[in-house]
Amino acid sequence: LLKVFLVFQEMKKSGLKPDIACYNSLLRACAKAGDIELAQDVLRRIDDDGLQPNRATWREAIKAAKNAKRSDFADDVWNTGTSYREKRNVNSRDVSNWTPNLADVELLMSVYVAETKSLNDHKKRIILHQKIIQLYENIVHRKTINIAMDEFL
Repeated sequence: LLKVFLVFQEMKKSGLKPDIACYNSLLRACAKAGDIELAQDVLRRIDDDGLQPNRATWREAIKAAKNAKRSDFADDVWNTGTSYREKRNVNSRDVSNWTPNLADVELLMSVYVAETKSLNDHKKRIILHQKIIQLYENIVHRKTINIAMDEFL
């Protein structure tokens, strides 16, 4: 993780402007390490540099939440990603809301499962199980989550 960030800093020092792929690489390193604090920092830097996050951006941030077993962070990333355009008041065609597909929903569920396995608190485990059930019901009834289901039908 440190090596990736050092290379990134050297790139910026030499005057090169990182693109979203560079930031996604940083997020991937954060995901592997399960470091959500650094992932949050990378997401802030993306915004500060005026770049537009893409599907890979949101997925890597959610993977960081999974490895950290932090569903609260995954939920924040999910909500931010799916409502990005409205929150930023952006009308550009280049900026679209992230429309999660089934693989994205599965990733979010995996965060809940990972955290559930790490908890001793029965009430918190029930809450996470309820979130999993709600996501599943949303898929079945096509509610709340606008998933691109056509690829699976």
